Amino acid sequence: MKPDLRTIKETAACTRVAEQARLQKRQLFRELVLQEQEKEKNGHNENTNRHSKTSNEIYQEAAKRTYVELWKARSFVATDKQRLGLVMESIQKDSTADVLRNAIDGSDDAQLQKLARKVRFDHVGIVVMTPDKFVKLWLKEQHFQTDEKDIFTFNSTIVSKRLGSRYIEPEKQIKTVIKRVNRIMEDPDFPGQETKRQVELFFPEDAAKTEQVSTKSWRKSQALEEIHEEKESHIGLVVRDGHSIVEARVNFLELRLKADGGGTNDKENSTTIYFINPQTGKRLELIKYGEQDEDLVKLHMQGS
Repeated sequence: MKPDLRTIKETAACTRVAEQARLQKRQLFRELVLQEQEKEKNGHNENTNRHSKTSNEIYQEAAKRTYVELWKARSFVATDKQRLGLVMESIQKDSTADVLRNAIDGSDDAQLQKLARKVRFDHVGIVVMTPDKFVKLWLKEQHFQTDEKDIFTFNSTIVSKRLGSRYIEPEKQIKTVIKRVNRIMEDPDFPGQETKRQVELFFPEDAAKTEQVSTKSWRKSQALEEIHEEKESHIGLVVRDGHSIVEARVNFLELRLKADGGGTNDKENSTTIYFINPQTGKRLELIKYGEQDEDLVKLHMQGS
């Protein structure tokens, strides 16, 4: 029986990761040999009675370090795929009222239904560590529009700063690229009508450009924490025509959500503000297209 296309693609991805690991191991082996030689030359061995490391011992040490990184790299691929599967399920099935109930649990259902008439479920935002070419192949199988002309790509100043401050130091950035991928589908809010929903993918550093799973220093210990805790994941909601973002903001605050930053976007001519549920850590993004309200953003930031 011939392997299916998905198996072939996943095998190819793992083969590339394995090749990268082999090259890393060889380079690390060379570096460790040089380090041992330098110690011998400078007389820095702590115990003169202890024999110097053999080439085999150095090789085993290099192998151990490298396979740990290989395991982490492969776990990025598996974990991202599982997380994206849950995102796809929500995008396909959930109405706006459904996602509001999930994000703001315990609230009065009549309030949520009223709010769902003012905003609509637009997208899910999620950080991924797997290179974008593999993510796009998987999204294509889920009937998303993955041609480059259909993907809206831009650098995210907000997420770059948040990741940098979290994993390097305040005011530092981890450059993050956003790619929005569309899916045309039946609208769960209005059965029988067509709508467009998106997945908003955050690719930190060079993950959007390379064919390999990157294992840069900040990712070695923090990347799995980042994707497990979903600190940047959010539900994106757009203010419906005929309603104001000012009014919707008041409604969200009345539901005991807390302000969590915001900004304006010249490229899209939009205003964006974020909220967080202090009980669960779930985040909501509220967007109004067609206006850039700097005063509202400043007011909102004061409550962050």
